[in-house]
Amino acid sequence: MCVGRCSRFVGLSLTSLAMVSITANALLLFPNWSWRYLTRGLITTQALLLPGIWGGGLMVLLAATQITAAGSKAHGLRCCGPRWNMFLSMLFSGLALLGSAISFGIASAGLVMGPYCLHYDPLSNQTQTLTWGSPFSDREKMSLLSSAPHYLMDHRLWDSTCLEPLHIVPWNVGFFGILCLAGALQSLLSAVQIINGLFGCFCGVWDHKQSPPQHETPPCSCDTHKRTTCLQTIP
Repeated sequence: MCVGRCSRFVGLSLTSLAMVSITANALLLFPNWSWRYLTRGLITTQALLLPGIWGGGLMVLLAATQITAAGSKAHGLRCCGPRWNMFLSMLFSGLALLGSAISFGIASAGLVMGPYCLHYDPLSNQTQTLTWGSPFSDREKMSLLSSAPHYLMDHRLWDSTCLEPLHIVPWNVGFFGILCLAGALQSLLSAVQIINGLFGCFCGVWDHKQSPPQHETPPCSCDTHKRTTCLQTIP
């Protein structure tokens, strides 16, 4: 696969993954398609940081636009043009790598800590005390709730611990998992484009169906005194 085609593939793939990240993070703000939890601030902190919107979303989308354009323009450019565009694609790939890494890190933390929900407080002296919080992030609470090493390993806690929003645990696990997967793929593609752009900077850019760009002989320009010489040099 040539450098230009690889850039176009990476750019379009990053664009799709950026849209997936934006959608997944947006849905984390509206559990069970309800907006009232967002207005009351009862949303997981990692979702409120919007890593999938500005990190794995806008930053990656900006880089993907330049990478796709660099691969598309590679055919018609000559001399310094393709190499300069490949160099820029390396810089923008670094930006995408940073954004996707941030999105992956915050989403992973949200996945590990669990959702923010209404639950019975097992540490309360009073019986059946309801409180808002993140029960799965508290080790002392988890030790009383389950003997499993983590709530992700004990699916029985998913609906029995969090009472509101309804089914918030699988909602958070699903969309944070999508953010983690999208961030990992974005990081991989960004690293591939950095290597691909490096080849483009040193080796040039052309399609395998086309011959490498050749230096064309400039047209002869002659004046009245050198007309005879000029005509003899034109094939």
